[in-house]
Amino acid sequence: MSGSLDVGEHGAWGAVLALANGAVFAAITIVNRVPVAGLSPVPMTAIVFTIGGLLLVPVAAIPGLGMATDAAGWSLTLVLGIVITACAYVAFLTGLQTVPPFVATIVSLLEPVIASVLGAIVLGERLGPTGIVGGAVLGATVVLLRPQRDEFGADPLTA
Repeated sequence: MSGSLDVGEHGAWGAVLALANGAVFAAITIVNRVPVAGLSPVPMTAIVFTIGGLLLVPVAAIPGLGMATDAAGWSLTLVLGIVITACAYVAFLTGLQTVPPFVATIVSLLEPVIASVLGAIVLGERLGPTGIVGGAVLGATVVLLRPQRDEFGADPLTA
């Protein structure tokens, strides 16, 4: 049985944080649609992630939350932060220069669905009924909100 099915006593906080994360992601998408003059996605992501990482150090130092204490832990932290997360944001922000924010946001809804399916296939994780319904809702959302051609035949992806 998946641990994600048991939200425990902090389930409400998880929901609040998830909603806040979604709002911040939407704001990032909208704000970064128009590039900052003289600042491409790579240095912008580096600056923002460095500031964010430094701001999180005191939070990570709170007893019980855990902080890397050895070379292996710090290596994993750096790989997760730089290679996986920062590179994904660089790709996303670079893509925003050619794709409308609405399209980018809708398509990015597929990421948790794909991650869940891959987790089930590759890692043998079990997806509970709530996860299956959530994935179906996200998939349906992408299909229903996909970009439509207008009556003149213009392609919204090239607009």
